[in-house]
Amino acid sequence: KKRKRCQMLNIRKAVEADCKTISISIVTAFDNDFSAFIKQFGREFVLEFMEKVLQIEYFYVVEQAGHIIGVLAISDANGRATKLDRQKLAERFGRFKAFLLGLGFSDFEKPIKIPETTGYIEYVAVDAAYRGQGLAQQMLKESMKLAGFKDYILDVKDSNEAAIRCYQKLGFREFTRKKKPFLNPLKDFKEFVWMERLAD
Repeated sequence: KKRKRCQMLNIRKAVEADCKTISISIVTAFDNDFSAFIKQFGREFVLEFMEKVLQIEYFYVVEQAGHIIGVLAISDANGRATKLDRQKLAERFGRFKAFLLGLGFSDFEKPIKIPETTGYIEYVAVDAAYRGQGLAQQMLKESMKLAGFKDYILDVKDSNEAAIRCYQKLGFREFTRKKKPFLNPLKDFKEFVWMERLAD
């Protein structure tokens, strides 16, 4: 696949109208993580589900020529970037599907115990055609400025070396590792690496 060059970029807070594009970016970038869901429910279903659970106020997007080419979320002590309204999901998808989705998704909506002054970075996704050009780094730098937290933390799979390098360049340091949950079916990693960037 031909790499596209990054021209003039606009990094901004996401708005409601971006929901569909953000959901496509996330499901595409994390296709391995979503594979079991997609196999069970189909891609269209998973995209619609993601759109419904995004907490748009936590998201940032990077645009080029009016097209979104990267997304990320910075959540906080009060909530996560995705939240399941089980009642609404049951109305839309039926009780059984809503129950299964709730089980599979519980880790992604649990608030992280962090101080009010700390931002938690999640769902960092760059379109495949724009990877390897430092876009994630630029997007993170600008989004962190916009979010204005004192400190930042994130977690990343131990197998995602490119992302770990990117975070290190931005001043993040590993502070602990957590084993993959026993019930997690993914085979592409063993541990989550937790990293932090503390204010000087």
